[in-house]
Amino acid sequence: MFNFSDIYTNYILQYSFSLDDKEDILAERTEMRIFRTKFRKITDAGRKISKLPMNRFFGLFSHDVGIDLGTANTLVWVKGKGIVIREPSVVARHKKSKEILAIGTAAKKMIGRAPASIETVRPLRDGVIADFDATAAMLSHYIKKVHESGTVIPKIPRPRVVIGIPSGVTEVERRAVADAAITSGAREAHLIEEPMAAAIGANLPIENPEGVFIIDIGGGTSEMAVISLGGTVVGRSIRVAGDEMNEAIVSYVRLKYSLLLGEPTAEDVKITIGTSVPEEKERYTVVRGRDLENGLPKSMKLSSSEIREALAPTVQEIVRNVVDTLEETPPELVADIMERSIVMAGGGSLLPGIDKIISDATKMPTIVAEESESWLIWFLRGLVILVFLIIVGRLTDLQIIKGEYYRSLAEGNRVRRVPIHAARGKILARGGEAMVGNKEVKKRILFDSQSFKKSKDLEGANADEIISEWEREYYLSDNLAHVSGYLGEASEEEVGKVKAQCPSLGPSRLGSWVGRSGIEQEYDCLLRGIDGEELIEVDTQGNKVRTLGIKKPISGGDIKTNIDFGLQEKISQLMSGKNGAVVVQDSRGEVIALYSSPSFNPNIFVQDVRGKEVELVLNDKNLPMFNRVIGGIFHPGSVFKPIVAISALEEEKIDKDFIYTDTGKIAFDTAYGSFSFSNWYYTQYGGVEGEIKLPRAIARSTDTFFYKVGEIAGVEVIDKWASKFGLDSKTGVDLPGEVDGLIPSPEWKLKVKGERWFLGNTYHISIGQGDLALTVVGIHRANLAVSNGGKLCDLKIVGNTNCTNLKVKKENLDLIKEGMKKACSTGGTGFTFFDFAEKHNGLEVACKTGTAETNED
Repeated sequence: MFNFSDIYTNYILQYSFSLDDKEDILAERTEMRIFRTKFRKITDAGRKISKLPMNRFFGLFSHDVGIDLGTANTLVWVKGKGIVIREPSVVARHKKSKEILAIGTAAKKMIGRAPASIETVRPLRDGVIADFDATAAMLSHYIKKVHESGTVIPKIPRPRVVIGIPSGVTEVERRAVADAAITSGAREAHLIEEPMAAAIGANLPIENPEGVFIIDIGGGTSEMAVISLGGTVVGRSIRVAGDEMNEAIVSYVRLKYSLLLGEPTAEDVKITIGTSVPEEKERYTVVRGRDLENGLPKSMKLSSSEIREALAPTVQEIVRNVVDTLEETPPELVADIMERSIVMAGGGSLLPGIDKIISDATKMPTIVAEESESWLIWFLRGLVILVFLIIVGRLTDLQIIKGEYYRSLAEGNRVRRVPIHAARGKILARGGEAMVGNKEVKKRILFDSQSFKKSKDLEGANADEIISEWEREYYLSDNLAHVSGYLGEASEEEVGKVKAQCPSLGPSRLGSWVGRSGIEQEYDCLLRGIDGEELIEVDTQGNKVRTLGIKKPISGGDIKTNIDFGLQEKISQLMSGKNGAVVVQDSRGEVIALYSSPSFNPNIFVQDVRGKEVELVLNDKNLPMFNRVIGGIFHPGSVFKPIVAISALEEEKIDKDFIYTDTGKIAFDTAYGSFSFSNWYYTQYGGVEGEIKLPRAIARSTDTFFYKVGEIAGVEVIDKWASKFGLDSKTGVDLPGEVDGLIPSPEWKLKVKGERWFLGNTYHISIGQGDLALTVVGIHRANLAVSNGGKLCDLKIVGNTNCTNLKVKKENLDLIKEGMKKACSTGGTGFTFFDFAEKHNGLEVACKTGTAETNED
């Protein structure tokens, strides 16, 4: 067994005699706290004992090793020696041949100094493997290093290894860590979640029926877990920790002082003067970096209050997740935590004041784990051994003493449960036409000694071997794909789980179909039926003996949509071969047609023989499965101008009599140079509009008119009304995958781009360009509100809509409508509609054209 007490003796001796200054003491204390918290008792809690003779033989020549595989540093502990390796998690290798040139401290010294042919990489990111080969090489190097021997016969590097991992990693990431250890020469690799390891190392009573809350802030991840009765009740793993703090410092100094720091420098600043609460005495440090304005070296003094400001968002994110974890914790365990305190561990917990912030946010006492050994650890060791002996005794009873009895029961277990999938409900158009339905498929049940399978090959089948199931059929094929969605088989994660929205339908079974997009996903609970089942008795060879009973499946419910069958087909035909998106709504916001092009055929996902077509669709660079109507954001161009006009009218920045004289362009001089913004008519034809009012400006889509209106109204007014028209939020359309639009503002530009807002930016947004990016369905809903009298409606494909009165003045709306009517009349920009009234018995039409310009070809 591992004797972790050796760690502390050896480590403390080294700690006492190798440190010369305060900075080294803090760094060593951080590493010691991290290692102790994660691995002091993990062997008894996480490893299994191998009984294979060959493994025992190798054990005579190998060390037992514990590894803290961290994002920033890697620590290696060896039984009987304590911590023998403590080096950065960095690998240097040749860029082309991938030959390993240096590992650990030597590799870290090469960062930023190596030639172009050599690359330095961090094998781990956010606590998990980012580069498998580099990780395997690093582990192999350290394992060989700890087995170096001065004797003639070298040590055989086949150790048993215990590695700590974040709790939020996926099964693939867990497997990657284990595989890397095995590839590196370990004969056994055992994984333990870091919160559990931290709780064990902190001497917390994890086996008791009471809650303990542990917070482990490392370099790559922060772990929070509520533990009771030896298991995690509520857990959360976020990839916000020490590395994010370093990046926050780098970003803060870059934005505030235009000084670029390296990550190692940021780490030193965090250790030296980092804090999360105001301090009575300000601390300072001098940093050196590259001036972003002239590219020359530059040094400057930073204060602890500045670093506190830089770290505040990262600290608050950790605190928010701690609070969220507590909100998910059962009340009984919250009471236990209140009594015992929240316990913090890991290097990040040494940031001054972070425990106080967490305590203030949670209204609970918070302490940092101390280095202590207690009787509880010895008790837990004994408990693990006792549990192991009980398990061995129970296995002996089951396999040897009562083995024959249970074997006879297994021989009598000859019943097969054959699920019969229910038909899903139909999806109907507003006129009752079926757009999506089902077709009956006959299948033959074939049994073997272990299980059964369903086959469509009915040749030679007996009548009692055949069952009827239903296969989904999309009658409109690719004409309705982004509305209907498609089906996929339940994944491993979904099998056996009950959907929270429809618990009465029971858990998903292997081979059952689940909605993956569109209406199929949005209304999956309504469309799904209740599967049936046939109980069949078979003999020892798997041959059917008799049918014991049948439970017939119950079909799912039908859904009637607002889609117009004929209009949907017509639009899809017109859009064939074109890239784009179309959405049609009535005045109440009911969606009567929606089409995204290119599209795909949903039938290929439910028909086994069309696997190659599925592969082609998934790999198509034109993204046919992407719903451009609700999932894409685009520059709207001139269709945004009615919103700009309404904002200026409603805020009384202009009125119906406002006149602007168009000379073809607007030019002005600034400290940054001379700028000119032209009207499209001037750019293309050299023409000017002269004196024009708002209706004429909308009809002619005069850019210079709206430049000036945007300047008069101001970007804040435009943003206010764009938001009021719902352009920065979802429309409520009942399809999954809708995204928000982006309405830029001076604050947004400064935060995201690090740039000031200029008049030219206001000009761009005034004609629907620049950083303005909206969804097709969003801008369509906004202009619908103009046409229906100022009512903003939630869009619906199924069911009724809800509308909100925006209280826009009628005279202002009428003015906009007048301009949109003129846009579709002779002299306007919508030349396609010039003869619309003649062809349709005098029926008037209003429209707004728009073309957004970009820098791309």
